[in-house]
Amino acid sequence: MNSAEMEKVLYNHGFSPKDIDALRQHVNKRHISYLVLLEELQKRFIGCCVLILILVGFWIKVWITGSQEDIEAYSFAAFLGIVILYFLAPMKLAVKAFLFLKRNRHLL
Repeated sequence: MNSAEMEKVLYNHGFSPKDIDALRQHVNKRHISYLVLLEELQKRFIGCCVLILILVGFWIKVWITGSQEDIEAYSFAAFLGIVILYFLAPMKLAVKAFLFLKRNRHLL
């Protein structure tokens, strides 16, 4: 499948023109295919979800066993960590890539 066909498939399955432009820039810059880029985004999404679950798990542990100061400090740190993860991994595109590959692998 060539790039134009792949972009049309992506557009028809929930990706906006802005999303496709961002994907196209990465594909052209790194000289990879759309499928490789979507799989990388899927892996980033899964990795970020695991890290967020770990942060939340530690927050629950601190909430149960810690003092009020510990809870406040860790709440701030966990919130900051989640925000940083959200911006370092393009979560909007990663979620769309994850859902697209999960639902439409047969189209590729």
